[in-house]
Amino acid sequence: MGEGAATVSATAGPAGPVSASAPVVAEQDRIPNGQKLAFALGGGSDVYGHQALADKLWLPYLNLGLAVSPVVAGFLLMYFRLLEAVLSPVFGTLSDNTRSRWGRRRPWIAVGALAMGLTFPLIFLPAPDWAPRATVLHILIVGTLFFGAYTMWSMPYFALGLEMTPSYDERTRLGAWMAMAVKVFTIPAGWILLFVSGGWFADAAGRPDLAAGVRAFGWIFAPVVMGLALLPAIFVRERYYDAEVVRQAPEPFWRSFRESAACRPLWPLILASALLVIGFSAVRSVGVYVNIYYVLRGDIPAATALEGLKYTVTFGVGLLSLPLLARLSERFDKRSVTVGLIAAAALGHLSNLVLLRPDMPYLQIIPAIFSAGLASSVWMFVPAMKADVADHDELATGKRREGSLNAFYGLFFKTAMVVSAGLGGFVLQATGFEVTRPAQSDAVLWRMVVAYSVVPAVIWGGCILAFRFYRLDRERLRQIRAALEARRGVI
Repeated sequence: MGEGAATVSATAGPAGPVSASAPVVAEQDRIPNGQKLAFALGGGSDVYGHQALADKLWLPYLNLGLAVSPVVAGFLLMYFRLLEAVLSPVFGTLSDNTRSRWGRRRPWIAVGALAMGLTFPLIFLPAPDWAPRATVLHILIVGTLFFGAYTMWSMPYFALGLEMTPSYDERTRLGAWMAMAVKVFTIPAGWILLFVSGGWFADAAGRPDLAAGVRAFGWIFAPVVMGLALLPAIFVRERYYDAEVVRQAPEPFWRSFRESAACRPLWPLILASALLVIGFSAVRSVGVYVNIYYVLRGDIPAATALEGLKYTVTFGVGLLSLPLLARLSERFDKRSVTVGLIAAAALGHLSNLVLLRPDMPYLQIIPAIFSAGLASSVWMFVPAMKADVADHDELATGKRREGSLNAFYGLFFKTAMVVSAGLGGFVLQATGFEVTRPAQSDAVLWRMVVAYSVVPAVIWGGCILAFRFYRLDRERLRQIRAALEARRGVI
């Protein structure tokens, strides 16, 4: 019957030990390794085509490279995040309702991948000699096309991951593959700023030309973004499509939206994830400025090299911790492990108050180590919990609605990104930072350090509280699966 019959249960509640030994996943519930790999590699498109743009390059490129105000840059990114939020339910419902010989997810993934690859390098065409209005207008138009294409790809892509197995623990193992792939892709991503600010892109005066460096990055990585995004469409199969989905009638948008809103276990996951991303993203770019102007006193190449080293160390710790996290998730509840990772990251960020020091710049690697598991909670555990929510939803509605559920979740997740995108520019400006000044005052620099250290820790405290209301543990999912298979058979 699947993992429920194969797991020796000794449940003591959501936070306690749940099995005497590692759970055994039934053969029919296992995802072939080739499909796991193809799906996980698809996440590289997200790392290079989406996260690198929004989290690493956006403010440095627009503000330092093109002299665009950080507030204007923040508003532009807020608009693109809002666009993603609005389009997420649209593409999620379209994906759920699509019926084709290739399934309902894969056609959208393929078209979205091609559109992303074609529009990605065009975002970076503006140069410092462009008129400010032309620069902003160009980025507004091309960015709308790219972020729209990304949403077309990402909604069915992440929905596909929710339906690849009915196993509680195999879902986490798929998340581990995803987290491992993202960790690997994060190594070169951590050195992007060093690449785009290198001497090979210097202007006539020998100063780093960030605009030229980012433009080269766009052309080099566009085929990488497209190729990685296409892999899930080519190699991953949709488990429920032929056996169940083809018999489902297409569902009107607003009915699907109301059903998603009525899915109670989805709400604490939405709130926790929103706070997680707000805390993580709101000051990420501020951290780059702290290194450049406070720790290394304006030395951009040295600061970007330190960022690359920090990301490499974080990668190593995060990668080595994945087997341990997988084992912990099998012995304890997914929620408990996730909460532990978030608490460690919060304490690590607070320690930046004493470990960010110009005389000892490498001390900042210690807080980064504490945050190493944070990305794992996003890539490894949250998707697995969303898949569990999809089972709960099927029991309530009688339909497999991974696309709509993921899109409803995405609506609020992207809205959180809107908030965090705006906060990035506002937090930087609130500290008193002015890029046109030849030097920043000590008071401004210290306010930047405090903002970078404290803001995420406070927000993540709320995230931990939200997770207290998520109740889908292994035993509850075993009961749900038994009820589903009794009703519609084993798939």
